[in-house]
Amino acid sequence: MLPVHVALDIGVDAHVVSPSVTYGVTPDLDVNITLPIVRTSLDMQTRTRIPDPRFPSFALKPDNPLAGTEVQSASATSAGVGDLLLRAKYVLWRGDPADVAAGLALSLPTGRADDFQGAGTTRVEPGLIASRVFGAWLELLANVGIALDAEDVGRSVVQWAIGGTVMPIEQVAIPIVFLGRDELGAPAEPIANPFFFQIERSDIFDASVGIRWRFAEAAVVSGNALVPLNRQGLRADVIPTLEIEYAF
Repeated sequence: MLPVHVALDIGVDAHVVSPSVTYGVTPDLDVNITLPIVRTSLDMQTRTRIPDPRFPSFALKPDNPLAGTEVQSASATSAGVGDLLLRAKYVLWRGDPADVAAGLALSLPTGRADDFQGAGTTRVEPGLIASRVFGAWLELLANVGIALDAEDVGRSVVQWAIGGTVMPIEQVAIPIVFLGRDELGAPAEPIANPFFFQIERSDIFDASVGIRWRFAEAAVVSGNALVPLNRQGLRADVIPTLEIEYAF
């Protein structure tokens, strides 16, 4: 039996458009519905070398028919809806030391998890939101919540955000927010016979930096970049987003 060296390269791209509607039921209560439209693509390439060059004792002669390198690749693309998100927010307190609101979200598994378009499970997400405005140019915020997995509470995720928005002029705002995501357990079942690795829980930290421009009385356009601050989890180097809001 010869040792085999296999190098696997997997790339996943997702392009997401998220139509969202928010309705103010009262001055203190608003509700929101969001249904993403997701297009995902998967590219995979394997490079197999026989024998494994890391074990010189198994080296074969160049003319041996078993020796060599084989490259195989495959790709697939899929489009569909993502997970439906229903949210509500209620203001509990206005005034010093900060405005405080409670939020509740329900994420329904309408997206296909096998195509990387959904989580594949129902999640209930309660949270608290606090903010404080200083003058007309600075707002600080802090959020904390938990995404409870309805099928396996051990796979729930604690989520938090802290940061602020600077408003140098009336029409322009610059939000800078640090985000955290702490898994309570591993996101998948243990691999029974691990060869190289085991899937473990991870703590993810990101920075979100953007700019918002109010180009009309009731219309805002925003650009944003989400940048990982650590290397845990499977994430892109930068995730850009573009958002257009209109209030009526």
